[in-house]
Amino acid sequence: MNGQDLFLGIKIKGGEIKDSWVIISIRVYLAFAIFLLGVSSQHEIVKQFNENPNAGWTAAFNDGFANATILSGVKPTPKNEFLGVPVVSHDISLKLRNEFDARTAWSLCSSIGRILVESLSDRFCIKYNMNISLSVNDLLACCGFLCGQGCNGGYPISAWRYFKHHGVVTGECDPYFDNTWMLSSGM
Repeated sequence: MNGQDLFLGIKIKGGEIKDSWVIISIRVYLAFAIFLLGVSSQHEIVKQFNENPNAGWTAAFNDGFANATILSGVKPTPKNEFLGVPVVSHDISLKLRNEFDARTAWSLCSSIGRILVESLSDRFCIKYNMNISLSVNDLLACCGFLCGQGCNGGYPISAWRYFKHHGVVTGECDPYFDNTWMLSSGM
């Protein structure tokens, strides 16, 4: 499998999405879907999504990521990791809106569209209507090799489990510092 296999270009109603935060947000959710569906190539993902006549959007190949690493180091969840994980089902008759802007719907959630700890922050914000910024540094430093293989990538399910069982402090409590020891946004 080459680096372009797991990257998607997203098109909605025939027009490409221009806002990078939307593309990043969709890719984060697709990344989790990839692991849940057990598919291993872009061709499988595109085929599976495009076969659904009610999807509301069309998946397409994205040549812009031809030299990118697979999901920026995200590793597929080993099948045995799903043992004991509850399955949640949703009514498929749910009518989706033609348009949705997470920035408007959850305007208090400042990290909508960002990756890693921000997805945890967003879940918290959406559930409790409180804007907090969780610490990237805390998750990376404390979860460490429990969540993956350091610079060689990690497992999202392990990060979620770490958060559930141990918690993560706020960015204010444990800020992220870049390699020059300058305070950084973590992005």
